[in-house]
Amino acid sequence: MFKVKRIELLDTSGWKPSPERGLLGYIEAWWVTDEDLLTDDKVDDWIHQRHEFAAPRYSSSSPDISLSGRLSCIRLLMCERLSESFYPPEFAMSRRSFIQVEKLFGLPQATLPLICRNTGMEYYRLEFDAQEGNGKSPPSISAVIKYPQVYQLGNLGFSMTHSFASGNTLAFLHGWSIFSGRNQVTGEKMVSHGERIHKLLESSVSLWRHPLVLPTLLLQEHLFRCEEFIWRFLSPRIQKIENDLGVTRSGRLVQTPLAVPEEIKELLANDERRIQIASAVNTTLVDTITVISILKWDKRLSEFIKRADKELQKYYKDAKINTNAEMELDSAVDHFSCEAISSAEYVSGMRSRLEIQLTVLYNFVAQAGNELNARIAATTSLDSAAMKTLAFVTTIFLPLSFVASLFSIPVFDWQASSEDGSSDHSVASSRFWIYWVVSVPLTAATLLGWRLWWKRQKDHYAMEYPQVLRVAGKGKCAGVKEV
Repeated sequence: MFKVKRIELLDTSGWKPSPERGLLGYIEAWWVTDEDLLTDDKVDDWIHQRHEFAAPRYSSSSPDISLSGRLSCIRLLMCERLSESFYPPEFAMSRRSFIQVEKLFGLPQATLPLICRNTGMEYYRLEFDAQEGNGKSPPSISAVIKYPQVYQLGNLGFSMTHSFASGNTLAFLHGWSIFSGRNQVTGEKMVSHGERIHKLLESSVSLWRHPLVLPTLLLQEHLFRCEEFIWRFLSPRIQKIENDLGVTRSGRLVQTPLAVPEEIKELLANDERRIQIASAVNTTLVDTITVISILKWDKRLSEFIKRADKELQKYYKDAKINTNAEMELDSAVDHFSCEAISSAEYVSGMRSRLEIQLTVLYNFVAQAGNELNARIAATTSLDSAAMKTLAFVTTIFLPLSFVASLFSIPVFDWQASSEDGSSDHSVASSRFWIYWVVSVPLTAATLLGWRLWWKRQKDHYAMEYPQVLRVAGKGKCAGVKEV
């Protein structure tokens, strides 16, 4: 069922073998472990164990870890995933070499389709020989595991077969930072996956013959990366966010002084700084959600290993697998399962802390916005008062101007005294009093009319916007100043 997808990926994936050593390598475990780098032209010799890759000779003086009188081994080919493209993936080996590994190792057809996924997947299958189809002694088990693609933790794809008849495990591992020792995205230094897996394999000699030793060690490696990311990155970032906002005084921050209001106002007044804090909170919150989902997948992987182990137990006796080794692996898987649950619960607590800090940040921003609105309202009120003053002055002089225009007929005779030379002639008309009799009452009527109109506007505003009223004293409308 994976054949069509496999052929498609063989055609579209990037096959870029490098003549330089450092992107392709292997680990072999006989009675001792061996690790070295390869170039693509040496893959065929390594697969067939020719020349310098010949299997070590077994003698009676050699430590027999198989406990069955037969020399069993683990052979793991590791290929760096090039970072130039996320999908389709790129391999630091040729297509021909991959097909050889797939064929001679007996890897399932699901290998390429599953290791090219971005999400976590796990799959295993028992394969019976036609002559041994009685179900008592399966010749091999094949499994494919794809770890979720998260650049902080890695992006590993793993495929293996294990023969119960020979006790040999043949496997292929593909992913980021297997040899480079640097994170493919950030460039930060890190212990390469290949180095870690080699050390874990060296410390698990008693489990080498167990068919699920490599999946278990890779689970341990993935949990190690999660724990490292939690303690080296997530925890310090959350503590820095809490320290920057300055309102949390619990845990390691119990002795930290609270931020004074002036510092908070200065922080929120700086748009760039506010955006930086908001970005840090949201980025860290997304990372915690991602890590929680990854740890849940690790828990699922441990259950997958336990389920496969339970199905394979009936074949362990014939395969000469030590009971102590079986118990040791079961105990390790149980431990890793509890570790995944514990870490997930801890990161969930981190997520809750970040949500609290995000709420605090939103409240600070809202308070800063309220203060800005208050300043705008005060400025608007001041402008309104100025406009009212101008309107009031204009209202006083408007009747006067109107009357002056009305009586634009000559009321003052400025030329009267100059024409006859007499000083007894009055410049003002004898009817000048009519101007005042008309202007003063008209001005008073205008002011009274404006007062009645303003009272009506206040009443209308109070009925239209009751939410702005404040019940205080005589129940006046807030925001409408008594004139």
